[in-house]
Amino acid sequence: MRLKRMISTVFLSFTLILTMSASAFACTSIYVGSDVSENGNVYVGRSEDYTNNYNKMLGVAPATEHKAGDMFVDCNGFQWPYPSKTYAYTYIKESPKINPDETVFDNDGNPQGEPYAAGCVNEKGVYITATVTTSYNNSAKAADPLVSNGIAEVSIPSVLMANAASAKEAVDLLARIIDEKGSGECYFILIGDGKETWGFDCVAGHQYVATRLPSDQVGFNPNIMLIGEVDVTDTENVVASKELVSLPEEKGFLKKGKSGKIHVASTYSRSFQNTRYWQGAYYMDPEQAEKIDLNQVNADNPLPTMMTPNRKLTTLETIRFLGYRGEGTKYDGNVNPRLSSIGNNRHTECHVFETRKGFPLEMTTIEWVTPADAEFGIFLPYYGAMITDVHDAYKVDSVSYVPNSVNWNANVINDLCDKNRANHVGDGIKEYFVKYQASLIEQQAKVDKDMLTIYEYDPALAKKAATDIGKEQAEQYMKVTDSVVEELRAYVAAGDFSKPLKVTMAEKNVMPDYKVPAEYLLTVAQGKLDKANDKINALQKELKQSKDKSAKEIKELKKQLKAAKEEATKANKTLKKIAKQLKVKKLKVKSKSRKATVKFKAVSGVTAYQIQYKQKGKKWADLTKSTTKTKVKSKKLKKGKKYTFRVRTITKVDGKNVYGKWATKKVKIK
Repeated sequence: MRLKRMISTVFLSFTLILTMSASAFACTSIYVGSDVSENGNVYVGRSEDYTNNYNKMLGVAPATEHKAGDMFVDCNGFQWPYPSKTYAYTYIKESPKINPDETVFDNDGNPQGEPYAAGCVNEKGVYITATVTTSYNNSAKAADPLVSNGIAEVSIPSVLMANAASAKEAVDLLARIIDEKGSGECYFILIGDGKETWGFDCVAGHQYVATRLPSDQVGFNPNIMLIGEVDVTDTENVVASKELVSLPEEKGFLKKGKSGKIHVASTYSRSFQNTRYWQGAYYMDPEQAEKIDLNQVNADNPLPTMMTPNRKLTTLETIRFLGYRGEGTKYDGNVNPRLSSIGNNRHTECHVFETRKGFPLEMTTIEWVTPADAEFGIFLPYYGAMITDVHDAYKVDSVSYVPNSVNWNANVINDLCDKNRANHVGDGIKEYFVKYQASLIEQQAKVDKDMLTIYEYDPALAKKAATDIGKEQAEQYMKVTDSVVEELRAYVAAGDFSKPLKVTMAEKNVMPDYKVPAEYLLTVAQGKLDKANDKINALQKELKQSKDKSAKEIKELKKQLKAAKEEATKANKTLKKIAKQLKVKKLKVKSKSRKATVKFKAVSGVTAYQIQYKQKGKKWADLTKSTTKTKVKSKKLKKGKKYTFRVRTITKVDGKNVYGKWATKKVKIK
């Protein structure tokens, strides 16, 4: 959450400051340990709060080689040397058009990192959410003030993700940077990988503490320092600045916990409570929340760092936490909009990292991402460590609404639903989006299974599949939200709220079709079949030349041959099954001069395509029984008549044609 930028933009609107709600600085992070999640996975996430109708762009920073002496430089003047090669990583960065001065370019015109990258996963499976802005007290400020050109939120994600091959490596790197360069802000961040998760609290210009987080608790941070009592000598679980304890002790503001160790929050923090913490506690366990009296919270009676929930949290519950507004409680953001609520209309993006066990490093973490507000959002899943590109609708750089943008569709929905909250305009949309989200989560296991099959066969092919899966989910999201945006705008413009908004996509029960493209599985099956056949041929050849082999050796060869034939039979069956599921995409039919042109996207691994057409009430006729072309023209047809065209794949398996599913499209002949 951008404290520095918020301060620097105050001059834009004094009126805005006067009317701003208590939750203006309102990023909220969440951590769920593996022992308190339903599926045993670890969850780390954050809502990035700044303002509504703000453009953020999901993307992938490629791995890059650097010369000796090359330096990373940011807009604050912070500098740090590049390694010889940086890692690739995902980012959710600022729109360059909004704040062009935040991007610094090198001599070759390449951007220095991705400003305010927010949530990232790098190719080594390390992830970060940065930052939740906090504030230090006057004593800490006087003893160790922030450094204007120290490392800050604008650069933390880019620097750490480009350099770190593990979570601990990222923690140690940030600690070293603060030691040498200082920090430009106070903040709390979460850093993790497949093995561990760390919470890192920067509490002054050169003071910090990071702790390895426990697996049996949850934590959430609403812009307050929350790391409590720590033993800085426990170097296995704690990383701390050298003067974390000695500085406040020398200056007279050290506060200790019950065990006599430093209580970090009590010592350094300026603020100790807000309603978002209470809402978070209530979400996790209402009974524990009711025991918290925010009026009694202070430096001598701080809030607990973490807590044990009253249940094991599901993926959906964890994601929906970021949109929670304390509904039905004494701190209900819907009843009192000026309350600081976790879910609010200033979310610029939200993300949750789900880390699983038993997967290859690149597949360990699923990055769930939604633009704008979590309350009216759909978090789409990405294999963050594997994808190499994103849908073009994420790349739209604009300071105001434009079509064909994931972010701006989400912003319109968020803005209109929030502004018309009193009329319950967004209720139906939220209900539908929650169902859509649940469907995505439910389908993840099957996608993982198929992705593992591809990864084990060829990791490079799995990266391509991961990228295509992500693009397809964004394409489906755009179709759904395009419809919702159109209907929502018309409904609000009409001004008649006596009847609920009609959400056509909800009425049609349009759910995500989240799956691995069949052509990737086809490639794997064909590869396994080819490998099995090659082995069969080699073994048969060896058996023919086995005059000098013993009976035992011949027996072993026959055993291997039998296994290879069984593998080939299995691969053959799989190949046929997949071939029957294939379906061409992006089918288009256009008409001109009484002819129709059929065009579609090629399907990898197939032998050919069959194309047919017909008039209503007539029989299907072949435009071509078999063609390798993806663009075919018809003969002259009847002008003014409507025709239906259909295309299906043909895959040669074991010498026979196996046909895929039909894709159809109608056209009126001109």
